[in-house]
Amino acid sequence: MKLGKKIITVLLIWCMCYNVAIITFAEENSVNAETSETSMEKIDALLMASLYLNSSDITEDILVSDSIVKEVIPLYNEISDIVAWYVTFEPTGYAVINNNKNNPIAIEFGQGSKKAIEDILCEISSPHIIYNNPTDIYEENNSIETYNLKNDLYDFYPNLVVEDKNVALQLQQLKTRIFSEISLYGDDDYGFIHWEDMPEGAYTSNLISNTLNTEWATTGEFESIADNHCGAVAATNLALYFSNRGYTKLKINSVYDTFVAVHNFVGNGPVANINNKTKEYFASRGYTLNSTYLSLYSHIKAAIDENRPCSLLLADGIANWHWVIGIGYRQYNAGGSYVRIIDGWEKSSTNFYLYNTGSSFMDGYKYWVN
Repeated sequence: MKLGKKIITVLLIWCMCYNVAIITFAEENSVNAETSETSMEKIDALLMASLYLNSSDITEDILVSDSIVKEVIPLYNEISDIVAWYVTFEPTGYAVINNNKNNPIAIEFGQGSKKAIEDILCEISSPHIIYNNPTDIYEENNSIETYNLKNDLYDFYPNLVVEDKNVALQLQQLKTRIFSEISLYGDDDYGFIHWEDMPEGAYTSNLISNTLNTEWATTGEFESIADNHCGAVAATNLALYFSNRGYTKLKINSVYDTFVAVHNFVGNGPVANINNKTKEYFASRGYTLNSTYLSLYSHIKAAIDENRPCSLLLADGIANWHWVIGIGYRQYNAGGSYVRIIDGWEKSSTNFYLYNTGSSFMDGYKYWVN
């Protein structure tokens, strides 16, 4: 199975969107109704679900780059032991993960969601769902009278209680990678560099048009009306940039008024994906914003050469994220790949970001307008 950046992105987005207590994540405090040494945490179930839904060894990738976790729900047997976890993603994808850290295999997974479980969730706000097998699922209070206690999950699938060292190792490798690549807290320094502090030496560079005469928005201007709003500021800066390129209806009177209008779509953060909401704002002003997903420096560089700005999501830690706009690059002959950015904190267009140094590039999009 792949241990790709997409999986890490999905995990971190879950931490952002669901306000997970970071210290709980780090210490792996139990959330189970039992204290079995083999019981898993919610985070373990999420990781394994992400692995299965992005595994070229098993199936085509199901999760998309901007997937977010919808729910992580325990599934029980008749004596209230958690036997599995039901994990769902938006816009698509689900998995049922065996509640055994020594064999955290997916019992079932696929696109969409599990109808039998979703039907219960629609009817009952906090259900106690019994999961005996993929076709025998019900809410505890609606169990049939003829239920036989011998017909639980482990009777149907006895191998689920047998240790699988390979699958268990995959889970541990992914957790190790996450904690080694991205710290929990970060240092609040995303590694941005001013023009005058850039290295000397020969380089090639490029800059998209209409950047030097664009008035950019910054987070400090809107602190009284918004919170965690770097995503909305980045979306505003895309609107301001394309307005300066001739799509004039994207700017409404002033930078301030434009931000207010964009913020009505993007909202406060943390925002894991600004792409769709930014498109909605452009559509409301009569324009079609097109985009293509970016995951590598070479993608960013190619976008700049096509005269297309980029939104870039940077992670300084699980709890520290920031959206910036890529407007250029500088590639040193002796080595060093830099992205020229609008950082959302200064109105300057002469700041740089050394790729994957100071903070990690998670993903982004390049944009153009019809």
